[in-house]
Amino acid sequence: MKKNLLTTLLTEVTTSKQPVTTIYYTTGDNYQKNTTVLERIQGTLESDPELLVQFKDVVNEHKLNELRLVTVAIFLTGDQHFVYQFDRISVDAFVSMKTTPFILPLVELKQAVPERIIVNLAYDEVNVYHVAENMIEQLTPKQPLEIKSVLGEQYRVGEMNSRSMGDKQLAVHGHNTEKRSIEHERFYRAVDEGVFELIQEEHTDLPIILAGTPENITLFQDVSKLVVRNLDHNYVIKNQLNLMQMLYTNYKEIVAEVNKKNAQYILDNASTENIISADYTEELPLGHKQVLIYKRNYFTLPVEQLESLAKLTLNAYKMKLPMYFLDDLDASCNIVQVD
Repeated sequence: MKKNLLTTLLTEVTTSKQPVTTIYYTTGDNYQKNTTVLERIQGTLESDPELLVQFKDVVNEHKLNELRLVTVAIFLTGDQHFVYQFDRISVDAFVSMKTTPFILPLVELKQAVPERIIVNLAYDEVNVYHVAENMIEQLTPKQPLEIKSVLGEQYRVGEMNSRSMGDKQLAVHGHNTEKRSIEHERFYRAVDEGVFELIQEEHTDLPIILAGTPENITLFQDVSKLVVRNLDHNYVIKNQLNLMQMLYTNYKEIVAEVNKKNAQYILDNASTENIISADYTEELPLGHKQVLIYKRNYFTLPVEQLESLAKLTLNAYKMKLPMYFLDDLDASCNIVQVD
């Protein structure tokens, strides 16, 4: 399976045997302001000359002074460094020197956009996409996943009494309706293997999400024998157009809605004794039947709370505990015991 860049980075950082320096900063579209932010970070690192030199080398190597309108995460550990850029978040500049890595923003990013395969279903073609934290890419099949190519001579071009709609789901009138319905089903049944093989090439273990009109999704689920085995039923994208960026946006919105509902449901149904506030707590016993729910705007918290959250999040990530984020929360983080 093709490695996910962010997952690899988190694995390296969270398994480091050395203290980690964590840096986050957000760039705008003004070169001088971005340079000023980098200079401020350098000023914070001046107390450790070796660390300062390492940071300057990273800035030059990755040309960080040229970045615009992104948030950058930098982890410095010994003679290694890790850099990751993603959509802007509410942080100007944050530096934590040689201590527990602060991975919470990257954990939130992974939770906001879980890595998945999206299979977008049109009437006469199927497109497959790989979506991860801050990207979406179309996978290229060896053979076109189009009705004409897949069915070959079995396919019959529609008569003039049909017209094209949004995602090529055709509205057909007259005696041609039954014929097209049969071709539609035959196409989805035949394309199932090609879609499955395409996914297996590099993304074997990733859950699959279906996108398209409700009719297309229902039909594909009914006839699929391979792709359907690994469907993630938590998410369905009712997409009317085969536009890659729209798919990505729709996916993020659906995930955000599901995550918010899940987190709120957990809190609403937990008894008081099963909810522990993590404010200013250095060590908390974590178990496998626990869920962590964070207050989203955590960079506004005092430094002491952020240090506590860094340790808590590191342990929770290693234990693979579910983590959610809510805008409105009384504590910096609630640990909820679930049955």
